[in-house]
Amino acid sequence: PEVVVGDGTPGTLRSLLVAAATTSVIAERAEDLGLDPTTLTELLTPPEVPISDLTPVEDDDRESNQGFAAILAIVMFMVIVTYGQWILIGVVEEKSNRVVEMVLGAIRPHRLLVGKIIGIGALGLLQVVAIVGMAVIVAQFIDLPALPDAAVSTIVWSFVWFFLGFGFYATAYAAAGSLVSRQEEAQNAAFPLTILLLAAFYTALFSVGSDNPVLRVASFLPPFAPITMPLRIAGGDAAVWEIGVSFTVMVVSTYLLVRFAGRVYSGGLLRTGGKVKLSEAWRSAEA
Repeated sequence: PEVVVGDGTPGTLRSLLVAAATTSVIAERAEDLGLDPTTLTELLTPPEVPISDLTPVEDDDRESNQGFAAILAIVMFMVIVTYGQWILIGVVEEKSNRVVEMVLGAIRPHRLLVGKIIGIGALGLLQVVAIVGMAVIVAQFIDLPALPDAAVSTIVWSFVWFFLGFGFYATAYAAAGSLVSRQEEAQNAAFPLTILLLAAFYTALFSVGSDNPVLRVASFLPPFAPITMPLRIAGGDAAVWEIGVSFTVMVVSTYLLVRFAGRVYSGGLLRTGGKVKLSEAWRSAEA
């Protein structure tokens, strides 16, 4: 068939007329070939062709896992700072009230230090368990997004690094407290440790969603590893050997710090009247 149009015929109308004529011609040809309308429709219907994309797809849960680990890092930071300062203030109070002189008559200084860290650390751990447990219970009753698949392993690893981190920083806080005799000096003694914790916290916080070189290096340094390494583990960025090396370095560093701080703690406890220099506390422990 032929389509005849005039000068003023719109382009859309021309297209429709051509489509109608084409359909008519196809129908006539199908009839000549003995094809029924149903068969013709099946032939002209575009098939659904499956597409396989070979481009690697990034794990959608990575960021949610890291976000969950970042929340636990905030809790860890708050607990270590809070209970670390409790240890520091407790040591200062014992010195100023002269209570420690009677206590040291029955127990050695390093045992007193370890006992104080374990006791207050257990209280801090209980608080972390209570916070996480309450969050899980609340999540059951309100419409919250589902926890990421790696939530359980993230919680376990966070607890492991909490133990290591609290042991490391609590020892340092106790040693710092033994060097001062008044509550007014306690905050100044805690300031360097708080700065280290803040640096670790912000390194982890600003690295959520990425595994940058700063985060990788920080995850091997004892003052930073307790907060930064769980973040890398949650994101699937830490190899098994990296976790092992970081864990070993953390344990060895904590042990050496306990030995060092135990001597400073022993030498500084009985010295009152003002701030004690680190070197003076070290020499006093020899006497």
